[in-house]
Amino acid sequence: MKINNLLFYIDKHKKTICLFLVILIILSLMFHKPIIEGLTTDRIGKYDYLKPVTEVVSDDTWKKLLFASKTGCGTAADNKCTNDQINDYIKRQYKSLLKCATTEEVNYKIKNGYWPWGSYVTNKYADFVNARFIKLSDTEKQQKIENEKYRYPSRCMYAVYLEQEEKVMDPQPLSYKIYMGITPPPPQIKNYEELLSLCKNVNLS
Repeated sequence: MKINNLLFYIDKHKKTICLFLVILIILSLMFHKPIIEGLTTDRIGKYDYLKPVTEVVSDDTWKKLLFASKTGCGTAADNKCTNDQINDYIKRQYKSLLKCATTEEVNYKIKNGYWPWGSYVTNKYADFVNARFIKLSDTEKQQKIENEKYRYPSRCMYAVYLEQEEKVMDPQPLSYKIYMGITPPPPQIKNYEELLSLCKNVNLS
């Protein structure tokens, strides 16, 4: 009986429900839209990749990243790197990244060539570049931000450019609380197309 009542309510108020969903989608897109086009994606949440790393990325995963990049002794295809060279390179190149990246992020870097950043870190670093490098053109500023995405994971960028500033804020922002592991990241709405399709298929007559 309760299910029937719920279905009757949904059918009776389908216009209002769909309107609410559309407004929710629009607001979500507005708040997650990056400042600089192409530097982030709606598939990555605003605060994704900020919470503390709680796993140890395997040596094999780091080696895959190493082989995906050009090194002093060539690439994996060249087959010129000895095991000692590989281990030494990983220690030197990735030592500072061990607490900054998860296996998911390393695999993303292997696949795409750059680290995944949420829009919060992207936009904050864009603000820094805009304020610090006034004389650069917009294209040069965008290139500078893209270059950093190739070099550093999201948490490393936050640690360098934002942690100390946001630590002393009162109240402390959500980004800092997520970074410190005090608060979990908010849930993300990602299936916009499915929601829009659902509303389009509802008979509003």
